Amino acid sequence: MDVKNDNYFQTGNIEDYQPIITALMKQSLNPNNTVSSPNLIAEVIYSSVIDGTNQLRYRAGNDANYLLNARKKMKEQSF
Repeated sequence: MDVKNDNYFQTGNIEDYQPIITALMKQSLNPNNTVSSPNLIAEVIYSSVIDGTNQLRYRAGNDANYLLNARKKMKEQSF
């Protein structure tokens, strides 16, 4: 998928989502970006099911860390 030229990612008319889309685009265009593997995601999901806690959210990979760290820098309403 060519995200640079994909109209779905054009942000000119959805200003409310600009900060998060900008963060996602920056990460997706990073040549050192490593997207979490399906196996890693499956492991995190499985672990979440059997961990015996009521935890709602789990981080799964460096891409999730990047996104969630970007979120911390924004106000809730902006995210």
